[in-house]
Amino acid sequence: MSFCIFYLPSKTLFSKRNARIMNNNRYDTLSQAIVELKRRGFKENFTVDNNSMLCSTDDNMTPCSAEDSILHEFHRFEGMTDPGDSSVVYAIETSIGVKGLLVDAYGADSAPNVRDYIKKVDESMEGSHY
Repeated sequence: MSFCIFYLPSKTLFSKRNARIMNNNRYDTLSQAIVELKRRGFKENFTVDNNSMLCSTDDNMTPCSAEDSILHEFHRFEGMTDPGDSSVVYAIETSIGVKGLLVDAYGADSAPNVRDYIKKVDESMEGSHY
């Protein structure tokens, strides 16, 4: 199974043009991925509101549009006993440098607002010639 992970080196200015694709999924579990990604600086817990805007679960940042976000990487996981029990964690950075994680179900059970937000991020990255 292959995974597509977007990665932006941490010392570069926020630019979707600097993003490049890496193919690896180095975590066995969702909790392992969350711990490691938080250690790497993705400390904020994100959610997506009904207007497809990225928000902090602590309400300590202004909502951010998909166009002002970059997806550094994402990791998908399937449940050990139930393949329908799938989840995905997204490592995201906003244009003002706030880095955090967005966790959602994967596939048919994913939240429509999260699915719309990630689709918009993906579309805005496609147009950036990375």
